Amino acid sequence: MIRMFFLALLLLMTTACAPSIKTQAIPISTIPSGADVSVDGTQKLVAPCTVDLACTQDHILSLTKEGYEQQNVVIKRKYQEQKVLLKAINSGMSTGSFMDNAFMGISSGVSSIDSQENSGDAYVLVPSAVSIRLVPLQGFAPTTSAAEARQARTNPQSPLDLLSAHDEQMLENTLESSASGKTVTWTGKDGTTVFAVVPEDAQTRDNHLVRPFSLAAKAKDGTQTVKEYQGYRTGRGEWQISLPTAADQDDSTLNLDSKTVIRTLGEVAGEADWPSYDKSTKVSESSHKSTHYNSDGSMTTKKSSS
Repeated sequence: MIRMFFLALLLLMTTACAPSIKTQAIPISTIPSGADVSVDGTQKLVAPCTVDLACTQDHILSLTKEGYEQQNVVIKRKYQEQKVLLKAINSGMSTGSFMDNAFMGISSGVSSIDSQENSGDAYVLVPSAVSIRLVPLQGFAPTTSAAEARQARTNPQSPLDLLSAHDEQMLENTLESSASGKTVTWTGKDGTTVFAVVPEDAQTRDNHLVRPFSLAAKAKDGTQTVKEYQGYRTGRGEWQISLPTAADQDDSTLNLDSKTVIRTLGEVAGEADWPSYDKSTKVSESSHKSTHYNSDGSMTTKKSSS
């Protein structure tokens, strides 16, 4: 009886109160500072600043400053599958044990998944911070000599090896939304490396988006490296990176199996390592007795088990 009271109270609280929406604080900075920041076309801020964004949807940040090109940054939500599953298992086991009912435990686990998705607790926003170097309308003054440019192209180090999860998301945003031939630059979160990407015209091959681009990285000590790559959008929107080949220039078809993928963007973003859950669960057996009094004064008792 007491358990049924608590269950009814729980159901009442669940239906009466709308779930609170989880937000994530995203710090925003620009070089130079003082850029106007528009969040989803409405909220107006000035960088450097921090904005709290709902984890239930994607967001677009537009950064503008007089004399500089507008920069748009897409903040994407990433589903944390392992975290959601672990919470659902814990919720289901707790409810099933308390109510001594396996069906209620399963129902509680499913409800936990729905609740996490509706409240945004199932997602994390990436990139977790935005740091942009604004591009002047007249372009940057040359800072690299011809000799340094040749050295950067012959440097065996790949700029992909210098990318963090944050930098990968910035590269993914550039391939998704930046104009062809436009240089997009940003400073890595460690503050020691500056990246520059120049995407080229995108093509569609066998229902896949293909976009060549060049990626340059300049370390704090002045060391530079730049390489040419091909980006392929596959699956749920992930970008796979490979080196360009001669066939890419002439062949109108696309065989991804023949490509040597050297990087898949966004593989680690938004997915934390969660401990494995190896506790064994034994579903208990429950029984119920009901007594019925007949018209002739006799008594009938029925017992059911599950």
